[in-house]
Amino acid sequence: MTKPILYIDMDNVLVNFQTGIAKLDKETRLKYKGNYDEVPNIFSKMEPIKGAVEAVNQLAEYYDIYALSTAPWDNPTAWSDKIEWIQKYFGKVLYKRLILSHHKNLNKGDLLIDDRLKNGVEQFEGEHLHFGIKYKNWQEVTDYLLDKSNLDRMIKIRSKKSLSELDFIFQKYENVEKAFLSFDFDNNEERFYKDYLPEKLNSLLFKIEIDDTNLYFLINCNQHPDFTKTILKLSKLYSNKSIDLLKGRNNFYSYLSQFLLFNPFYQNIELAKRISYSKYIPSQPGDLKGKWAKSLIFLKIENKLSGI
Repeated sequence: MTKPILYIDMDNVLVNFQTGIAKLDKETRLKYKGNYDEVPNIFSKMEPIKGAVEAVNQLAEYYDIYALSTAPWDNPTAWSDKIEWIQKYFGKVLYKRLILSHHKNLNKGDLLIDDRLKNGVEQFEGEHLHFGIKYKNWQEVTDYLLDKSNLDRMIKIRSKKSLSELDFIFQKYENVEKAFLSFDFDNNEERFYKDYLPEKLNSLLFKIEIDDTNLYFLINCNQHPDFTKTILKLSKLYSNKSIDLLKGRNNFYSYLSQFLLFNPFYQNIELAKRISYSKYIPSQPGDLKGKWAKSLIFLKIENKLSGI
């Protein structure tokens, strides 16, 4: 199971900058006042922020962690000092996991712990944990990330379970026709197909939720003779939609992967964070007026399809 990528800034997040300044003699402090990061070997004198080492070692079990820091352009020793500092205090857990960049937003990942908004932090695509402001210390950071990790793991477990159950359903109806439809059944006239297809084709309809997008999985469980013809007509009628009769693959996951690969509205299934599904039960109007309205809608759909 892939771990979320977590970047951690060094200065005043992992590193207690003030401990290095305190070790400078008076003359050096006066000379570099306001520019202490330019003091030769300053970083080698610094100690970790309280709780940082313990937190990183604990979080490494659940996150793919990298130190993401900047270094003064005109202080060449700072670059090597930071490597040595990481080796000294974090050893194997951050071995070859130090990235030095003035453009942190160019690094792709899920989370970034940083005490500032500079050097691309504001443009970082993932979640920024503002250290020292929203999260006052490493205890607060650890509590949040462990809770988040537990939730993410539960979501992944449930998503895996959903895929397994869908594959079981797929295998149960291995020898019958099936289709994926990217209809937005909650929008405009397309919503009427949500009742029409399972009723008129005597089929099973499942709604599959992939993160913030939906698609539908239709199974010709009772082998209705017009199933394929109807799906092909829908494909012509709604040429802007992705509608696919499932052929040539022997498991649900491979079908789903192929469908998403050629559908611009969805992402790669391997990148999805949440997958769930539910069986759709066609609505049944409670009065004569509702039944009449529904029959008129179905008639309108049939007239539209018959013209293709």
